[in-house]
Amino acid sequence: MVDVVVVMGVGLIVLLSYFLRTLTGFGSALIAMPFLVLLFSDLRFVVPLFAAIELLNGYLNYRGSAARAKFSDYKATFSMVFVGTVIGCLLLRFAPENVLRFFFALFLLAFAVKLYFGSGFKLPGYGLVDVGFYPLIGGLLFGVYNTGRPVVLSWLSKRPLEKPLTEESLASLFFFKSVFQVALFIVLGLLGFSVLAYLILAVPMLLLARFLAASTPNHLDDRMVSGGASAVFAAVALLIVFMLVAQG
Repeated sequence: MVDVVVVMGVGLIVLLSYFLRTLTGFGSALIAMPFLVLLFSDLRFVVPLFAAIELLNGYLNYRGSAARAKFSDYKATFSMVFVGTVIGCLLLRFAPENVLRFFFALFLLAFAVKLYFGSGFKLPGYGLVDVGFYPLIGGLLFGVYNTGRPVVLSWLSKRPLEKPLTEESLASLFFFKSVFQVALFIVLGLLGFSVLAYLILAVPMLLLARFLAASTPNHLDDRMVSGGASAVFAAVALLIVFMLVAQG
């Protein structure tokens, strides 16, 4: 049986993440992930939980979309997302806990840098990885930490597509992507018999958070608007690194 304190703690983190979303423009799962990683001793519990939340969140956004993007419009993305998700799932299953936390800390530090410098910040050689690397890393981060959506979105926003990317069409796209990736989780056996428990835990928290955040603007995840958020990401990342060093 899931401890009541744990359920309340996760619920508070999810609600806090939705509040922070109005300030930063980021998805709630991404914001809540650092806190959940620190809260739970087993990182492998966190990923299926937020996979379920992203799937349900994507469905709600998809139902409210006026513009429905077609799967064929973005099929080039899914092959790289598939490869990245499979690699991420394998890492999630077989990599030691400290290795997962270390890579997550590096990801948070990198994200803090992009937050601080803004969405226009580009690394040297940026053009070399703009074609397929973003969706690959997006799938990898989903497989390990369920934080791949902003990475894939950043890549899509720079690709020449037949029609412009709108918030509504992106909602449609990410619903398809969520279904695709969560199906991979199930096929790879990472959820096993616990899939129902994760869904039961995720549904009421998601619906409550969506109700409380119904009046807030729905920003694109690629909008980097908060310098304070970059400090939070960097601080949590450094705290994770400090904990790893202290554990030897």
